[in-house]
Amino acid sequence: VNPQGIINVFEGINLFSPLSSMRTLYNEDSPYQLKFSLDLTLTNSIRHLQPEECIRGAQIENILRREKVAQKIKNFKVQYESVFINLKGIDGKDIVESVVQFRENIDKKTLKDSRLLSHI
Repeated sequence: VNPQGIINVFEGINLFSPLSSMRTLYNEDSPYQLKFSLDLTLTNSIRHLQPEECIRGAQIENILRREKVAQKIKNFKVQYESVFINLKGIDGKDIVESVVQFRENIDKKTLKDSRLLSHI
């Protein structure tokens, strides 16, 4: 543990590449894409992921799975973002600059024929 309380665990073995947003990293063999808060201004706004948004993603996944939305529409696939992590300051507040959201990776076959319908 260093003086800031951070533990260096290990270096990963898979290479990830950025997607067009430059804040989401992708590896075709990983079960998840990693979407990071980005502490700089793009398109007139700072790109921080808010923990509330991440919680809402998990809630939406629960509703869509419960209602079996993907099974009701032919060739419809939902890309879920149900897990996130972030650091908290010594005051217990979320450090929004540290949020990382785990986005379900779409398999190669599905990706080839995919179109983005909407995102939340």
